[in-house]
Amino acid sequence: MDRIQSLLDDIGALAGKAEMVTRIVVEVEQDGELNDYWAAKLALLNDLELAL
Repeated sequence: MDRIQSLLDDIGALAGKAEMVTRIVVEVEQDGELNDYWAAKLALLNDLELAL
């Protein structure tokens, strides 16, 4: 989870990319918009009690 946050921070630091990161976080965390692959990865993190 730290690595994911680090990548989001790095992308957000790029010129004009902070809005994109915010939009993606909202789409994933609030709207649950993930394809099957990433939904399975998130489910695995939840099962391991590592997800937010």
